[in-house]
Amino acid sequence: MRILICNAKSWFDLSEKDFNDHDVKTIKKEGDLSEAFVKEFDPDYIFFVHWHWKVSEAIHVKYTCILSMSPRSLLEEVVHQFKI
Repeated sequence: MRILICNAKSWFDLSEKDFNDHDVKTIKKEGDLSEAFVKEFDPDYIFFVHWHWKVSEAIHVKYTCILSMSPRSLLEEVVHQFKI
């Protein structure tokens, strides 16, 4: 499974072990979240945690996006539910 985490806070970080053998990429800057990057990576899920910018419709309509105000608990739940 491919997971994209969009997070603007330097203090928020996840251990790779949280995702086992899945392909996880992280974006920390607004300019790095491009349609081309997302299309090439083709994530199964995009998490937006502490994200302060608009997300283009081309991204949020085509991909499964999860917005979180409590990132750790939400990510733990998704990891548990989908066994990722």
